[in-house]
Amino acid sequence: MIRHPLFHVQQLQPWRARLSLLLSIALLAVAALFWLYNTPIDAQPGANCSASFFVDKTFRNGARWQLCWEHRALDGIVLRDIYFTPPGGVSRRVLAQGSIAQVHVPYDDNSARFHDITDDGFGGDNLNGLTPAECPGGVLLQFGTKNVLCQQVQARGYAFKGLGAQEQGELLSLFSVSTSGEYNYIPVWRFADDGAIHLLMGAAGKLQRYTNDSRYGWPVRANGLRGTSHIHNYYWRLDFDLGESGEDDVVEEFNYVASADNTRRTLGVTPLTSEAGRSIDRTGLRSWRIRDGATANANGQPISYQLEPIDVSHRDVGPSFEPWTANDFYVTRYRECERYASHNPQLNGCADNLASFVNNESLVGADVVLWYGITFHHIARDEDEPYMHAHWSGFSLTPRDWMDANPAAAGIATCAVGDVTCDGQVDAADALFVLQYEVRLRTTSDTIPLPEGSLYTYSCDVSGEGDCNAIDALLTLQCSVALANKFCPAAGGVRTTQAEDDSVDPVTVTIGKSTPQSDGGAHIPVRVDAPLAVGALSAVFTYDPAWPGTVTCSADPDKNFDLAACHVDPTEGMVRFSLVSTAGVSGSNNFGQVVFGLNEVEVPALVAQTLLVASPEGRLAPVQIWRDDWADQLYLPLIER
Repeated sequence: MIRHPLFHVQQLQPWRARLSLLLSIALLAVAALFWLYNTPIDAQPGANCSASFFVDKTFRNGARWQLCWEHRALDGIVLRDIYFTPPGGVSRRVLAQGSIAQVHVPYDDNSARFHDITDDGFGGDNLNGLTPAECPGGVLLQFGTKNVLCQQVQARGYAFKGLGAQEQGELLSLFSVSTSGEYNYIPVWRFADDGAIHLLMGAAGKLQRYTNDSRYGWPVRANGLRGTSHIHNYYWRLDFDLGESGEDDVVEEFNYVASADNTRRTLGVTPLTSEAGRSIDRTGLRSWRIRDGATANANGQPISYQLEPIDVSHRDVGPSFEPWTANDFYVTRYRECERYASHNPQLNGCADNLASFVNNESLVGADVVLWYGITFHHIARDEDEPYMHAHWSGFSLTPRDWMDANPAAAGIATCAVGDVTCDGQVDAADALFVLQYEVRLRTTSDTIPLPEGSLYTYSCDVSGEGDCNAIDALLTLQCSVALANKFCPAAGGVRTTQAEDDSVDPVTVTIGKSTPQSDGGAHIPVRVDAPLAVGALSAVFTYDPAWPGTVTCSADPDKNFDLAACHVDPTEGMVRFSLVSTAGVSGSNNFGQVVFGLNEVEVPALVAQTLLVASPEGRLAPVQIWRDDWADQLYLPLIER
């Protein structure tokens, strides 16, 4: 093969040769820039965009978002190949593509019913060129020569907050602005460092239509002219591909059913196995999630994202010729031509609107697309002129079990629930610490290592009833000897605590009579009479703190309980008892005594202040108090003449 030189410099005049060489270098430079601009970035599997359309942000905590963006004439800015890497975790795809699927604007007087995406489009000339002032502290990304996308990193407040521990979070914000009529719409994507995605739509600009009819508007000018009330229905199209495959994702609906007395709510999870349209149910606390069918976190939970409705105050159900407004949420099988919630181009057999996309096709083993709509009813006001305030609508996509713990708190020292000693074990020592705390022989602390004489605050409330007491000690002690309870359930599931039965006879706590001691002073026994087994018992008694002698106590003198503690606070005149039995103690049992060590002074009265008795299952029992010296008193009825 004969190779011809690219330029025959030797055949040209010297000045022509130099000019040709400069032109050659310039052409090569332009070609190199063109190649760099359009060469795909292999930032992660599946990414396929040039450097100019690639966004890559790593936060302080190590979390990372990577995605591509593109411009379309109708959709405006479309995001695709969206990947999230949690701190210390692996990169996984969340969304194959996300876009605005329609902005539907029906006016209250039916004077107009706009479909802004398909009528006008959010791209092309309607996609605004942004200035640096509109993107403070951010970076402006270009399409052609126009700045069309603002990229900012913003503080998002607390990533978590505990006592003595906190972390501030960050988010990546991407927004554009598109004009339709007199309105400027501001679609915003916010990617948080905890994996959450917050989708917002802002509406600004000027009022577009006016009326003199008081039924359909609100006065905004001195002459009584009214801005016509109208609705903004915003729809998003979310093509999820969790992991690397979009054909094993499962969509589920979460509903909570309240009990007859509204004291409990039971979770029901229903897989949506065929295309469906569903509506918000505020009473049922309805939400939806999409989970991966193959990938699980370190705890064995399938990775997923939850669609969390936020703005649910307004709802538009339009006329019969707008059937897509009948539901807020749709799930469909992926079809390339199904792109817009309404006025969808009817190509290749595609339907006109979202409601018609739903035709009972199976979602099993299919690439699924979620569609979500939000309604905002705009009632004009004086402050809407000459330019209205921006008003916002949105929802969130929250990772559920994408990680096995909160990565933002990974570096924070903490201890497991029940491990109040912070030694890595839940055992009898933890139960003992809880009892000691309840009788004030120990304090609580939220710092690690634990100060001497304390237990770890956050680990104590094992029962979940909002306190640290003998019930928590009981449940902890039962777990240490392999007795199943609601804290450490057996293989068959959690042992549920039933509602208290009012027909059960109450437990009686009795303050005994003062009995002299051979060595001086006197002791007062306290006992419990229980028709059913007692698993945990706490009691607080008071006496006159001005009493001059010493006061001591002893707990469980008959050794019927597994663990017992008591403590006297002479300053407050207070005696505390706390006892637990894993199997339960029934019948009549002396659970303690108080000794007053001065025999020349009358023993003060012991008064019950707080009594708590629970079954071995942790169920609170009704309690009544009795004093043995009441039996010595004679009560006569009052006889009126």
